[in-house]
Amino acid sequence: MLRFAFGTLALAAVISLLSPERERKAVPELSQSAKSQNAQRKITEAMRVSGEMALVREADGHFYAQANVNGTPVRFLVDTGASTIALTRADAERVGLLFTDSEFTGSAQTASGSVGIKPLTLDKVALGNLDPGPVEAAIVDKGLGISLLGQSWLKKMNSVTIEGDTMVLR
Repeated sequence: MLRFAFGTLALAAVISLLSPERERKAVPELSQSAKSQNAQRKITEAMRVSGEMALVREADGHFYAQANVNGTPVRFLVDTGASTIALTRADAERVGLLFTDSEFTGSAQTASGSVGIKPLTLDKVALGNLDPGPVEAAIVDKGLGISLLGQSWLKKMNSVTIEGDTMVLR
């Protein structure tokens, strides 16, 4: 019953946050990107109460998530077509992962062709209250502009749904 009450409360908060009347009262007018970021923050806070996370589609048509990798924030593109978490070299270095050029012995196929990878397991990739525990990942040698939150993390969720411009992770 308590879980239902929290779910109902979170849903009511999301509906009120997305209400057209609420947006009309916004002064001064915000850019589409700023509106998207503000909506994301408000929905994220409402969803934390119920153990879910909502992501709002950004102007470029993609979903992005700010997750903590071993305690360090990393911005991810949510990529349901990626089989694993793929970290850029820069993000891997910021997180404190150690590697050398000679360790990129694996390879993966991307839309741009074959890339060198270093497979590994990350202890913690937390998105709000969602933390599935250790997860398979790879550091991509070259050509990746942003880290990808792929299926190795997404498949550990109870559900991933997209309705309109909102992706809900449970």
